[in-house]
Amino acid sequence: MTLTKNQCSAKSEIFVFAWLNKNRADRDSKIAHLKEKAKNEPLSKKDQNAL
Repeated sequence: MTLTKNQCSAKSEIFVFAWLNKNRADRDSKIAHLKEKAKNEPLSKKDQNAL
């Protein structure tokens, strides 16, 4: 089965949105981890810049 141009475009859009949502979730997870770490110990300059 071959996909039409519109079907390929829709599949690409779904893939891009899924990729963006995964990246957002990864970033949010890292930020939450750094905030928790900051409660217990001073953060390095690199970690401070990441927040």
